[in-house]
Amino acid sequence: MIAYDRIYLENAQTTLGFMLDYAVHDVGLTASDAFERFITSGIAERFEHGDPSVVAGCSGTELMMDVMFKTECGWAIVENTFRPDRSAEYWAGWALAYVQWSLGCSFQILLCTVSMDEVIRCYHPYHEMDIRQFESFFRKRLRLGETQLKMHRRMVGISQSELARLSDVPLRTIQQYEQRQKNINHARASYLVALARALSCREGDLLERV
Repeated sequence: MIAYDRIYLENAQTTLGFMLDYAVHDVGLTASDAFERFITSGIAERFEHGDPSVVAGCSGTELMMDVMFKTECGWAIVENTFRPDRSAEYWAGWALAYVQWSLGCSFQILLCTVSMDEVIRCYHPYHEMDIRQFESFFRKRLRLGETQLKMHRRMVGISQSELARLSDVPLRTIQQYEQRQKNINHARASYLVALARALSCREGDLLERV
């Protein structure tokens, strides 16, 4: 499930790489804080859908500045310091952009599966490998980890019973989806719509990646 046209991918990777590098080495944020701001600002969702203005229409520095203006009142611009070498944070942003594009998952789901700290630790040895090796690492973690439904439910902070009440989907059905006793990819369309509405996400976000 590709997130957007490949024509934007190289620019998207470079932009996200420089965004994270600038956030950590110039603004002084942790990588985790920078990405949390990126997600909560709403800019990450535009990035995930390939909005040209954010994946290719601005630099990584400009993107992070926009994030800071949206998430911190009165933020003063910090000058970007030129660094000839690519940092581990740059690689982490560059690599995450590829994985998100390839798998079609939200950044929030990716970082619930593998924390930002762990992504940066993957710099050795993955930065010397084909990027598809890092993508494969994420695929395995997503397959072996929690279902998309459970991840989204936990992010919202509600129980299975509460989700059943809010969505009017039977509790036992929700349990079976989360335990993979039933395949949510074959769920009734009405169930997917109701669950997505209750969890404030898209129906496709709840499907399991094959």
